[in-house]
Amino acid sequence: LVLGKSQVLLGRHAEALESFGMGALVCNDDPEFPLSCAEVHLHTNNLEAAESGVEYASLLIESSDSLKESESLKIRLKSVRAAIARRKQTPNRVTS
Repeated sequence: LVLGKSQVLLGRHAEALESFGMGALVCNDDPEFPLSCAEVHLHTNNLEAAESGVEYASLLIESSDSLKESESLKIRLKSVRAAIARRKQTPNRVTS
């Protein structure tokens, strides 16, 4: 997770997605990985992939008794969902 987040900070989005993907293979019940992927996809304006990551992270959170009460994860989910909705309203916006 830390490697992927470091790569995001360096603008290495493809490498970040690869790191988060590898982490998800090892920790397949941790919503941090698909949520982090969603954030990277949002940054690169891949809204379909961002939505997929958000939905998967949401399912993981709801299926875990220990994560259902995680306010920080819920805030991140809400934030990414809102950003996706805004981008859909202005579809030509691309960030670098």
